[in-house]
Amino acid sequence: MDEAYAVKEAQFLGKSVSYVCQNANGPCPLLAIANVLLLRGQLSLQGLVQSPGFVSAHDLMQAVHKRLLDTNPPLLNASELERLTQEKTLKDVVELLPSMLVGLDVNVRFHNITDFEYTVACAAFDMLDIALVHGWLLDQQDNQTMKVVGNKSYNELIERLVDYRGVLMTEEANETAPSVPASSQVETSTEEEAPLDAPKEQDEQEEAKPVSPLQSPLATHTAVLQNLSIDINSAPASSASGAVVSPNSSTSIPSPKKSPSQQTVQTMMKERHISDADAVGAATTLLEEGPILDEFFNSTASQLTYYGLVKLHEGIRERQLCVFFRNNHFSTLFKLEGALYLLVTDAGYLDEPSVVWELLNEIDGDTEYLDAGFRPVTSSEQQENILTQQREQRKQDEQALREARELSLTGKTEGNDVTRDPEHTMPSGG
Repeated sequence: MDEAYAVKEAQFLGKSVSYVCQNANGPCPLLAIANVLLLRGQLSLQGLVQSPGFVSAHDLMQAVHKRLLDTNPPLLNASELERLTQEKTLKDVVELLPSMLVGLDVNVRFHNITDFEYTVACAAFDMLDIALVHGWLLDQQDNQTMKVVGNKSYNELIERLVDYRGVLMTEEANETAPSVPASSQVETSTEEEAPLDAPKEQDEQEEAKPVSPLQSPLATHTAVLQNLSIDINSAPASSASGAVVSPNSSTSIPSPKKSPSQQTVQTMMKERHISDADAVGAATTLLEEGPILDEFFNSTASQLTYYGLVKLHEGIRERQLCVFFRNNHFSTLFKLEGALYLLVTDAGYLDEPSVVWELLNEIDGDTEYLDAGFRPVTSSEQQENILTQQREQRKQDEQALREARELSLTGKTEGNDVTRDPEHTMPSGG
């Protein structure tokens, strides 16, 4: 049986509109795209809504498909290369539509609200003239993390974390291994390994033991994250240059310098087929940068930062409708009179006709719900019911994120896609 989505009616800027709500698959990308088009008046569900107020997944997908074709006619006056490129891209996007009912693979970068690795998924938004944005941005004042993250994507950083965890496991195993008499080490060591002699290695291990790169920074930032919230009118302080200074920028902790053990170097030489010197350099870099990456991901677990929220307010135009990616979900986002609002499509709010928008002014914690006229929902009992549902949903999302990232880091998943349904790797909102 074909899946179906509930259709909700509301007023939007003085006009009656319909929009589509989630089913068991959650806030999938096709719904967010369809709702942007519906609110723009560029898509119609006339004749598609079945009693009692549902539209089938097939009909919704066909409506978006038709919009794609209508807005991307053949390039008659273009060069052959341009025509072939457009035809190929359009074909790829159309083939992608069915999977957009479940999830979508996107790979974020952390310097701009529109910065994603460009794929067919991104081309789908471009062909429909819909901006895809996120607020998972790195504070430009956090120089240490900036240096480590660079212009790398989420997938690239996860690969670095996997490598770091592997080196760390080798280091920890080496620390707990029974000590070998010095005479035995001299007999088995080669001249090439001499710089990594046992006494120096032991001294460095003893120095490093009091600081665990997987504990202190992460515990600190996990505690801080629970209390983060923001109102755009009381944003974090700015420096003289106008750059936002967030709590994250003041809590970066330099990782301790540590040379890798002989076992780590030998393992890396064997796995990567590199020289001793290259293995030492690569392992040392991982031991220095790994804790910083761990700290970054844990301190931004909500996938929205203070800096990112400010940049969203700056980068989205007044009355612009776009699609917002966060916590593996795709949502319809709208800016009105300087404030950002998310269209509420949760199935749990179908029986709450007055709940239409959610104010996006916090990076974590409870938020405010509004009616079609962007007025706060006034009933305290109704508001409390909504907030209870929101807290429960947030717990489920955070648990799914933790499980997905741990699976990717332990190598139990194939690939490291940023966006898949929580049952997959790191979901993209299904």
